[in-house]
Amino acid sequence: MDLTAFKAVVDAYPDGVSKHFGDLASLYAFVGLPESTSYSRDDARDALYEKIRVSFAAGQKEVVNRCQSLITELIQNQIIDGERVDFYFAILDHLKDAVRSTKGWVDGSVQGDWTAAIQHAIDHVRMGDFGTPESRERGYAREYIVARAAKRLKDAGFVLQRDAEKLALTQSAETQLVARLEQMIAAMGGINLARRVFREIAHLYDNRQERYHVVPHPSATNAGTPQIPWNYLLLLAAKHFSGPRPTENTEEAWNIIRGTAANYAAVLDVQVYNPFFFWQQIDAHRLLEWLQQFAVHDTLFRIPQVRGSDVAKLATSIFAGFEPSERHQNGWTINDVIAVCQAVMELSRTVRGPIAFTAREISGNCNGMNAGHIKAILDDVLTHPSGAPNQLFSKPTDAPPVGGSNDIGHNFYQRPLVSFDRKSYWLFDHALGAMPSLEAMMTILRGRFKGLDGLLGVPIETFLRNEFARRGVPTLAGKYGAKKDDGECDVVVETPDTIIFFEMKKKALTRRAQAGSSAHALLDLAKSALAAQVQAGWHEVRLRRDGYIDLDENGNIIRLHHNGRHIERVAVSLTQFGGFQDRVFLHRLLEAIYNSNFSVTEPTMKKDFAELNDLLQELRDQLTQLFPGTTSLDRPFFHCWFLSVPQIILLLDDTHDPASFRAALWKTRHIATGSSDFYHDYAYLSGWKPAQRS
Repeated sequence: MDLTAFKAVVDAYPDGVSKHFGDLASLYAFVGLPESTSYSRDDARDALYEKIRVSFAAGQKEVVNRCQSLITELIQNQIIDGERVDFYFAILDHLKDAVRSTKGWVDGSVQGDWTAAIQHAIDHVRMGDFGTPESRERGYAREYIVARAAKRLKDAGFVLQRDAEKLALTQSAETQLVARLEQMIAAMGGINLARRVFREIAHLYDNRQERYHVVPHPSATNAGTPQIPWNYLLLLAAKHFSGPRPTENTEEAWNIIRGTAANYAAVLDVQVYNPFFFWQQIDAHRLLEWLQQFAVHDTLFRIPQVRGSDVAKLATSIFAGFEPSERHQNGWTINDVIAVCQAVMELSRTVRGPIAFTAREISGNCNGMNAGHIKAILDDVLTHPSGAPNQLFSKPTDAPPVGGSNDIGHNFYQRPLVSFDRKSYWLFDHALGAMPSLEAMMTILRGRFKGLDGLLGVPIETFLRNEFARRGVPTLAGKYGAKKDDGECDVVVETPDTIIFFEMKKKALTRRAQAGSSAHALLDLAKSALAAQVQAGWHEVRLRRDGYIDLDENGNIIRLHHNGRHIERVAVSLTQFGGFQDRVFLHRLLEAIYNSNFSVTEPTMKKDFAELNDLLQELRDQLTQLFPGTTSLDRPFFHCWFLSVPQIILLLDDTHDPASFRAALWKTRHIATGSSDFYHDYAYLSGWKPAQRS
């Protein structure tokens, strides 16, 4: 059923119901109800709804989805082409509402009579339309926002590509739009654009977390507002970084840049406007769409941030075993790099937005460190070598191709500083400096220590255990078992009623995944969140089965008793995975894939996908042992988390013993705001500051 066929059915169906409105007995006969001693117009309406429902014997989900697609197409016709669509819209709305209320949906392809269902829906609308143009616009805010953004871009001269409900810019139009956007940004100057971005979001800064809470605020009425793609603008600002005095730094230019970027982001249609989106059941096929949507959303909107005051502590601990006092090129050490990073973080701590400093200013905060070493660290380690990063990045989907140049895509967050003259060094913002500083140090160490990322597990575990100990939280760790039934716990925290397993994985989110490659996103998540959850899952299986686990930590055997306690499983990454670390997303991910197997045609990815399928088999084996004899599982992964090391550090701010850590963790356990942002939700639920719109 396409829109043309639907309209043909509607246009050909005469009004046969209206003449019965004055005679309820006649109306009953028209809708097929028997004679009665009392008549009700509502009963007649209900009978029509039932006729719509019984028109379809199977495929009700597909019917609802088709109605949604046709409504989306109607909205586009209304906004972009100026068509009058109210009557068609109402019919589809009523039809969709009736089928959605069917008890006992039958999956599969549609089996039924579209024509009969449409005719019954027409009669139902003529008896009384429950919607209005205003209520439908609220209910379909996402579709209206996308259509209006597309109309503005069309009016600006960009060509749209439309195929039924699918709406996008043509490839050449998208290239033209991005080129025009970049031209305007270059004329304004990247630093000036960054200043304006941070000025706009300054009210969202959280001093305690040292970050901006730039998050969507989905509405229960689906009437969310479109976001400005702040991160995308910053990525382009970095690409067109130049001195602070270009020619077009005006309010008019800023408004055009911001509006064009917002329209572009809206047409890409990756923003979630309704919080109930996160509660949908999805299958493995739909998951691939979600992965792409979440990845591109984060590249557009989510600014990667880590608390600057944590960078020196974290780096000092995790790099302690990698010769931090060893002299590198030009005589500096990793400890020197850490000191310079700490000085940069301190100089920028009270500044919102871009800040410039010289090597001499850094020297004043580095306790007499050799000035030549400081200059070399700034030039060789912390500053992008080409003057400006992101030179082969334009669209949010730009990324290194498989087997191609690794320069394609954005690399802004791999080093914290930019400089056009190697005299003044610019940090775009304090909140953006910490993680790129760590990444810059790891880049240096990768050149000296082969397989560095694989060696970071133990240092990260040691760091977390030390941080827990400083907050009065004892931890356990160690190997257990023998032969095929062995395992190793990275970190275990006990409370009187809860056992929390933490499993570390160093895998980072690749630029291909960030650019919307669902295959790479799935593999990145498999090697991080899924692998860690499978590892923790075996701990849970053995603890529940045997009642205890004997942990061997360097020859010291400690028995971890189950004692009927609740078990939580936390996958831990060093770097952040953005919206992929949302709890609801993690649950939907695991529920969608645990009964699936994946295949791929790309030869270079077959080994990775085989390993993914092995992990999924382990996950199924665990569920069989955890829920023996159960055929229908209710939220089997609700006790699973995916957190980064910086997020755990934040939880420890409110920790002074095991119970207080559990209380901190529990703040976000049962509430989902739709922001997909742990930091925002934790601050909001802690009452640190009011939630504000970005």
